[in-house]
Amino acid sequence: MFVGGPLFGLACGIISVIVLNRINNELEIEITFTFGLAYLIFYVADVELGVSAVLALVTAGLYMSKYKYCISSNVQPAMASAWRIATYFINILIFTITGLILARSFIGTATTINGKDFGFSIVLYIMIHVGRALTVIILYPLIKCTGAYLSWKDCIILIWSGLRGSMALILVLIVTLDTQIDQVTRDRFLFHVSMIVLLTLIINGTSSKFVVKLLGLHHGTRESELVLVQALEHMRRQTSWKLSAMKRDETFADVDWKMLNEYLPDKLLEELDEENNTHLHQQLSNRPHEDSTVNPTTDYELQTIPTVYQTSSLPSSPLLTRARSDIALPILNIQTPDDEFNKNIRDELIIRFLTAMSIDYEKQWYLGMTHRKTLNILIKSVEQAKQKCSLELHWKLILEHFRLNIFLQFLMKFNYFNLFNRFLFNHIFQTIELVLSKLEN
Repeated sequence: MFVGGPLFGLACGIISVIVLNRINNELEIEITFTFGLAYLIFYVADVELGVSAVLALVTAGLYMSKYKYCISSNVQPAMASAWRIATYFINILIFTITGLILARSFIGTATTINGKDFGFSIVLYIMIHVGRALTVIILYPLIKCTGAYLSWKDCIILIWSGLRGSMALILVLIVTLDTQIDQVTRDRFLFHVSMIVLLTLIINGTSSKFVVKLLGLHHGTRESELVLVQALEHMRRQTSWKLSAMKRDETFADVDWKMLNEYLPDKLLEELDEENNTHLHQQLSNRPHEDSTVNPTTDYELQTIPTVYQTSSLPSSPLLTRARSDIALPILNIQTPDDEFNKNIRDELIIRFLTAMSIDYEKQWYLGMTHRKTLNILIKSVEQAKQKCSLELHWKLILEHFRLNIFLQFLMKFNYFNLFNRFLFNHIFQTIELVLSKLEN
């Protein structure tokens, strides 16, 4: 039963991805298909096969999320909104039904639920966090091998943020409806699970924000903040140059510059700091701001500066001349003997650049410039490159798809069949799309 549920869910997920890949920009069909699929998987798994319906649904959902681009680009926003609304109402129903059943069980089980059960619930609440802490400790080496870095502060948040919600209540409701279990056991099971959900939502849920601030994780790393400030400064310079040119242009003579100022980066950054209780605008204001009339750096000057891709570390030579203070990547102006800090800065820049590339790939797919299979290859290569913080790896992973695979090499022996020509054409077309997608970046 435990293995059958995930296997059935995996099979349904594979079939669903294949079907959805063949549906193109059909809003009603794709949304209806996903809703109907959820109920169908649950019914077949629970009633017909007798396996875990919840595990089957979770497995199918995880597989489909891995291949989320099987949903058409124009359908994804609408589908996300539809499922968000459905999830909201389902959560309300689950908590309401659980509360009603729990209240009914309290009325009829005055002699079975006593003060000791409240104490056991507190012990279970503590043991859940102990178990979660042991899990993080045991799996930490494995997590580290994947390329993800977790500090001790991150581990604390990972342990403390283990909230129990609708999924736990769904499972306990399934147990409650099982008549093969005696009534007393079902009532106690419902009580303890409901108490765990209540305690995690009240204690962990309300205190998570305070714990994050207490550990200082709401500010981000030193390197990420520095990169962000440098990027904001560059954006401010570019905005100043553009506004200076617009004010000299007669076409924009009637522009309300006071109203426009409300939408400029400085104003928006002030609002962001006020909302998130940060000091990014203050950091930006304390930096020396050059005259907006200074011309941007020439292409020749930019060519003399090694890029992050060309260097294994940040350049050590000073780049603090006035002529080069306005380069497109002012982060390169950092000069420090700390090699670890330089490496962290470089990794931060690479991750941000790769993230921007993945967004651009999705934009190309959304505009119909690439197919879903091409997009999956690009996104997968970006994610693997982000784990290793390597731009070069991103391109190497893409190049692997330029070679003929074993299947196509086998078909070359039977090239007089039209089937081979079809597969070969698809391969050539895919490689062309990969190249064009890179050129768009």
